[in-house]
Amino acid sequence: MRDPLRLDEVARVQAEQIGRVWPQATLLVGLPECGAVLSAFVARHLGLPVAFVHSSGVPGWHRMHVPERAERAVIVDDLIGTGRGVRVAADFLIREGHAVLGVSAWISRAEPGALKVLTLMPPPYPTWKAEGCPDCSAGYAPRYTGIRE
Repeated sequence: MRDPLRLDEVARVQAEQIGRVWPQATLLVGLPECGAVLSAFVARHLGLPVAFVHSSGVPGWHRMHVPERAERAVIVDDLIGTGRGVRVAADFLIREGHAVLGVSAWISRAEPGALKVLTLMPPPYPTWKAEGCPDCSAGYAPRYTGIRE
């Protein structure tokens, strides 16, 4: 989303949802790519601090904000593709002594384990596990072109 005013409006809606479901949150955590930018917009609406976790390679804090005490964190992202990034971030946060309340995303295409996931909307297309995919059952091989995940 390139329009910061539109992004801010979606962030406001996401913040309202987080505030209703997790009023006890004390920290929002964004992942690289879109989650870092989005979490900062959402945090502004909630008046909460924000931190960024690197989830590729060795997980760790981005130097801009390293929490000094145990926090009750919500991971914020735009799209959960495979769920790997939020699982890595959640595991890192727990190892660091923080409680992970859940994940807030616009859309999720995967269930990231035991984490509670709130979305603003369902995926706009059907998704299947490999064993239930009708195209796979019909013998069509998936093609991935220009996909960054």
